[in-house]
Amino acid sequence: MIDGDKDFLLLVKAKELSKYTITMTENSRRFPKKYRFTFVNRMQNIALDIYELINTANELNTNNPEALKERLKLQNEAITKCKTLLFLITLCLENESIALDDRQAETWARYVLNVKNMAIKWHIRDKGN
Repeated sequence: MIDGDKDFLLLVKAKELSKYTITMTENSRRFPKKYRFTFVNRMQNIALDIYELINTANELNTNNPEALKERLKLQNEAITKCKTLLFLITLCLENESIALDDRQAETWARYVLNVKNMAIKWHIRDKGN
């Protein structure tokens, strides 16, 4: 756990990202059914994975060298999944069959970038231990 924090802000932001991703992808007019498996399920799963990775990493004790090593690995995985989600958002924006406009994509990307940047800072801080 993060010392002194009542709620781990990164975990809160990861939850918000998951909720927003589900909201954006559940609209069948925005994402036609033929993209359910190609994009929608994958994007929802990645957002949920990001939350799970951050939560699991946060539960590990940084005083234990093996646990710290695992925590750093999980943080890296969460950061990588953020990059993948950003890539998928860009692909969806470029796909004319998907009704995602620039404003929606930008808002969604901000959610992802916020989580990604916070995870990078957390990772760097933990690496210094």
